[in-house]
Amino acid sequence: MRAFEDLKISVRLWLAFAVLIALSVFVGMLGINRLKAQHEELVYINEDRMPKLVWLNQIAGNVHLAAREMRNAVIWQEPAKVEQSLQTVLQTRERIGAVLEELTPQVRGERGRSHLAQVIEQRNAFVQLQQAFIDAQRAGDRAAAVKLLEEKLNAQQNAYIQAVSDFRDFIMELIDAGAKASEETSRQATLFVLALLGTSVVLGALLAWWITRSITRPINEA
Repeated sequence: MRAFEDLKISVRLWLAFAVLIALSVFVGMLGINRLKAQHEELVYINEDRMPKLVWLNQIAGNVHLAAREMRNAVIWQEPAKVEQSLQTVLQTRERIGAVLEELTPQVRGERGRSHLAQVIEQRNAFVQLQQAFIDAQRAGDRAAAVKLLEEKLNAQQNAYIQAVSDFRDFIMELIDAGAKASEETSRQATLFVLALLGTSVVLGALLAWWITRSITRPINEA
């Protein structure tokens, strides 16, 4: 205390301002770091998880389209229409394969890889039955195609869609968790910054009182 009072008035003011400036810089850097963390989480959701959700929706849409066209194939009587439906089925298979090529390298977590493996397993079983259906249709064995559709393909389609849906639900869980983490980061940063601002106000008031007292007391004594 005595050492501070022995300092020149200009030095005392500089020290007080330096403390307040340092505290302000700390508050600013903290706010920037928390905002950066929040931004990175939102970018990750937008650039990593949302595309996966879109890909899974594309897979599900193409599976439903393939199922519809296989039913059409057993309904149509004209060979040209039957073949057109079968070509559409093959196109959906190619599109799903292309989506999986994009999706697979992007799945890194253990749970994610487990869901992806389940989707691929169910797809392989579905494609095998699907190809048997196509072969039966092209061979003119409509009865075998209908039997395959009713007894195996419908159930396998449901298992395939369920695997895709489970993977999609998992991605949604990650998105929700990321959004909540970002919200919590923002809340904590707000509370911490408010606490530091309150501290800076109190500290500024104390420093102002201390400097004023250190100046006026010697004058009054004199």
